[in-house]
Amino acid sequence: MGEGALQSRPRRPGRRQGRNEFRITIVGSGLQITTTRLPEANVGCGYGANLLAAGGTPPYTFRLLSNNLFAGISLAPDGRVSGTPTEGGNRILSVEVSDSQMRTTQAMVGLLVGERLEWATGMLPNGTVAVPYPETSLMVMGGVPPLTFSAVEALPSGLSLSSSGVLSGTPSSVFDGIVQFRAESLTGCRATTAIPLRILVAGPSGLELSCNSPAVELRSEYEAVVNTNAPANGNLAGTLALSFISAVEDGRDNPEVSFATDPRSRTAAFNVPVGESRGRFAGGDSVRFNSGTVAGRIVLLASIPNASRPLSDTLEYVIPATPPRILSMRLERSGSTLTITATGFAPRRRISGGTLELVPRSGVTLSGSSTIPLAQLSGIFQTYFQTEASRNFGSQFVLNLPLSITGGLATDIAEVRLTLVGDTGENSNTQSAQ
Repeated sequence: MGEGALQSRPRRPGRRQGRNEFRITIVGSGLQITTTRLPEANVGCGYGANLLAAGGTPPYTFRLLSNNLFAGISLAPDGRVSGTPTEGGNRILSVEVSDSQMRTTQAMVGLLVGERLEWATGMLPNGTVAVPYPETSLMVMGGVPPLTFSAVEALPSGLSLSSSGVLSGTPSSVFDGIVQFRAESLTGCRATTAIPLRILVAGPSGLELSCNSPAVELRSEYEAVVNTNAPANGNLAGTLALSFISAVEDGRDNPEVSFATDPRSRTAAFNVPVGESRGRFAGGDSVRFNSGTVAGRIVLLASIPNASRPLSDTLEYVIPATPPRILSMRLERSGSTLTITATGFAPRRRISGGTLELVPRSGVTLSGSSTIPLAQLSGIFQTYFQTEASRNFGSQFVLNLPLSITGGLATDIAEVRLTLVGDTGENSNTQSAQ
């Protein structure tokens, strides 16, 4: 806007010249809101945009005439629309602007708030090494299109993700883990998700677990072997798990049942190399395990989860509840005291009784019976097998029996025969004097 003056001097023939002055005021162009539609927003994402005006005399002051601005965002007097919308929709806002001369004008301004950007894809199909992956389109809900997809971290070797969200390619290695994807709306709003993905190995369709013995005996060591029914086109990783189910009344586990390579573990890892069918353990082509000394069942479970379909095989062995077994005896003599020390095991963790038979040396006659009943053994063994200390040794025991020879010396005894009685029978062991 401005003011000025114009002068004119009309000239006509035959007349005197005169001078006229006209005053003109120039007014600026009309005040108007030039924004007809605000940039799109997204529920749950920060937003910021400006309303623009022209004409009139700045500065401009904006205000909302309609009471329909989306919850979570607001209009500042300088025309800044900002906040984080909590609801979506497409609305027309009635806006007024005024300039420094108090002139005003109104306009209708559109604003689209897209729904919250959320992932709809929660699972991915399994892939197979060296086989084209089934093209999979990642899906999201909400947002303002077009959407752009990307992988947060490197994808498994051989796979790629297009910007439109199509996962494809030919996997070149085994993968079993989590992949993270990001979707970005036109508004810059982002959403990230983590989805499990498995790339498996094709080839074998069966797994065979075998042992070097058709039956398992107490206190023995055996060898287990794993084979697939066909070579693999990628490295197969598997585990062999060992478990024990007790047949004893207390139901306690038996730590003796373990792998010989690591007595503290009941899991042994193996792998089947590319082009082979034999499982390889840390110690070679097989793994050895201990059967222990407690009656029950041993279960071996071999599994390969990363094959094109999970493979597994099971072997189960019954550990028999045999009678108690005396493995060794030792005699110690001191004056009239004879101490018998016996080692052995009782598969049912119970001894119901026993006898001790003494054979004198030549020329010595025993004044009493040569056979001594050991009724007290039942309580002694019951107490022992209830202790925590006995658990680590299965059903193994060391039995000390001190015996006083009345009216004679321990050296008068030439031989001792110990018999232990259990639920399923008895077992004897004889020790001669040295």
